[in-house]
Amino acid sequence: MCSGLDGLYLDVVISAFNSHSDGKLILGIITLLFDPLPIRDLLAKPIGELRPHLHELRSVLLVPDTLDEPIRVYHASFRDFLMDPQPSSNHFIDQRRHHSSITLFSLRLMTEELRCNPCNICDPSKLNSEVPDLNAMCKTSIGGAVQYACRCWGCPSVQINPRWDPSRSFISFRLEVAAVLD
Repeated sequence: MCSGLDGLYLDVVISAFNSHSDGKLILGIITLLFDPLPIRDLLAKPIGELRPHLHELRSVLLVPDTLDEPIRVYHASFRDFLMDPQPSSNHFIDQRRHHSSITLFSLRLMTEELRCNPCNICDPSKLNSEVPDLNAMCKTSIGGAVQYACRCWGCPSVQINPRWDPSRSFISFRLEVAAVLD
């Protein structure tokens, strides 16, 4: 037996993702990201395929009309509902499993997308403050998902294994991108 709010959340999730095999993955990513991402950067899925399902979730998620704005959870109780195995039943989001998926996706994305000098800075000896329009260069040269991966890829790993030491991992291009991002 669900409480009133849990029942509402369950109805919304079932109606949005009943026929979508990646529904749990999508909700897990949206609710567990450390920084919300725009729709275009959320998954390596065609946006047209996700839109109808995200539209169904507008009662619990702020789904912007533009592709450049982040999707946000309206209320923390929805996240709590998804993280609790009792009321969410088979729509339960296993944090460890989803953080693991986010970490693997981030590592794969960085491996495929990162390259040396992604912003094409002519003089690498310059400080970030000396590079004109560095923020604009980063936005146009480094996609939002790649920026997220470079900033946060270690954070889910700490959630998975608190003894994980990010200093043991070294990805030179990731460090280069992280150095030019705010």
